[in-house]
Amino acid sequence: MRWMRSLAVVAVTCGMLFAQAENSSKAEALVKDAIAFAKKNGKAKLLEATSLPSGAFHLKKGDSLYLFIYDLKGLCLAHGSRAPLVGLNRFDAKDPDGKFYVREMIANAKTKGKGWTEYKYPDPKTGKVELKSTFVMLHEDMVICAGAYTE
Repeated sequence: MRWMRSLAVVAVTCGMLFAQAENSSKAEALVKDAIAFAKKNGKAKLLEATSLPSGAFHLKKGDSLYLFIYDLKGLCLAHGSRAPLVGLNRFDAKDPDGKFYVREMIANAKTKGKGWTEYKYPDPKTGKVELKSTFVMLHEDMVICAGAYTE
């Protein structure tokens, strides 16, 4: 019986890891799609497509994947889930554990051109603060971001 419980735990864990990997792949693909969109249509159109509720990179009902964009000083240029953040400098934003996650995202973009940052943030799908892994890429003077929540 004990081995069956262990097997069940392994199966659930593997399923969660697979879902997280799939969501992370979607987040990375969304960022790359956004950069391709910006190259074709320009920065202003990308910011609009991110912030407008009908935009291609805005949060869709029942999902938790969306784009958000910062400049290199932490100013929120566009946000696909929380419009009131646009125009605010978030450089000093901390998660519930005190992690300066925006600083880390900007540093990843500036030093490596891209990267992942983990922090805790409210999931728009559940309303709960959950672990989020965000992929960032530098494009021109923008840090383009999309994250996947741990389920």
